[in-house]
Parts: sequence; structure tokens; C-alpha cells
Amino acid sequence: MLLTSVGMYVVNSLLEVENLEKSYGRNRVINNLSLAVNSSEVVVIRGANGSGKTTLLSIISSLVAYDSGVVKIFGKDLRSDPHEYRSQLAFVAHQPFLYSQLTVRENLEFYAQLNSLDDFRNTILEKTSLIGLSDRLDTKVSTLSHGYVKRTAIARALLHGPQLLLFDEPESGLDRESLGLLEEIIDSELKKGTSILMTTHSQEIVYKGVIRNQRISKGMLVDEN
Repeated sequence: MLLTSVGMYVVNSLLEVENLEKSYGRNRVINNLSLAVNSSEVVVIRGANGSGKTTLLSIISSLVAYDSGVVKIFGKDLRSDPHEYRSQLAFVAHQPFLYSQLTVRENLEFYAQLNSLDDFRNTILEKTSLIGLSDRLDTKVSTLSHGYVKRTAIARALLHGPQLLLFDEPESGLDRESLGLLEEIIDSELKKGTSILMTTHSQEIVYKGVIRNQRISKGMLVDEN
């Protein structure tokens, strides 16, 4: 298990990625990459297009298979215990993975029932209120602006109370009001002990809590702090 020092203390990592490798043909996208994320921590990864940012998050979210290495959340291994592993995280990707002909409410209810959530209707009302979606609940996703589609994806990610939130350039397509709501949500989730791992190009978003900036280049991570 990876251990990371915070001040004078040593804590177990929520997320552990060790010696991760991923290639597409002869193109090595992730190169012997290791990463640890602790509770109540924001880790921001920056890098040029094609540097491996999205591939890394896609692997951690279990959407993309990797060649070798270890990926764990709270000691639950992605390959040996996939169900328990996936229950601990949520991924807000560029592609929203929403049903365009269903309403916001129907999409969220479908996801909640898929994950056997209790009292999900009240939870949906709570999360959509947080992200400013209350007046769009009965609107078809196909008619929403890009920003409201992103808000819907964020609301869905929060429904099951994940311990790790993955954001792939969350500021993309969001106006200033939406960015402010995103910052408030991140602050609220950090207070609950949730961790945030994101890729971004933005220098404007201010994240509270413990923040670690890293850069990915040629599939490898380097510290920016």
C-alpha cells in the first residue's frame, strides 16, 4: 500500500496507482506511472493534448483497460474486486453518457435505480438543487445547452456519495455561474472527506483544501508545487 506524508503524519492513500502502463499499438500513452490521492485532497493534473490525461482518468474509472500495474481504492483492486472498486468513485468525462431522449429526472432516476440507491428521489432533488438544475428536471437532455448537460453529469456523479470524484477538464463549456457552483460543490465534497482528481487547463478556478498540482508529460507525472 502506498503511504503519503502529510505534515508530520503518514496516511494511507484513498487511491493507489502503481507502475501503470498503457499502450495503443506501439504508442506508449501511460509510462510506469504511480500516483497516490489522500482523503480531502484535490489533485490537479495538467498537460498538453495527447499527454495521457484522459487515458489516465479513463483507466482509473475502469472505462479503459490497462496493460500492467495496480489500481486500488481503499485497497479494493480494480481487477480483482471491480464492483466494490467502482462503487467508491464517479467520473465526469467529456462525453456525458446520458440518454438524450430522456429528461434530466429520468436519467438520474435510471442511474439511481441501477445502483440500488435508497430514497433516491429526495437525493436527486438535493443534488440538482446544488448544481442549479431544479428548473430543468423535466427537460429532455437533447434540448439542454452544453453547460446544463455538464451540470446533469455532475449531479449524477454525486448521487451515490462517491469517495473519489474524477473530473476531465470540468470547466469546459461552463459559464462563470456554473464554475462558481462547481467550486462550491468541490468545497462541500472535500469537507465530507471526498477526494477530487481532475485534469484541467484552467488557472482561474480556486480549489480549497489540500491541493497538489502535477503535470503529465509522455505518460509520466511530475510535481508542479
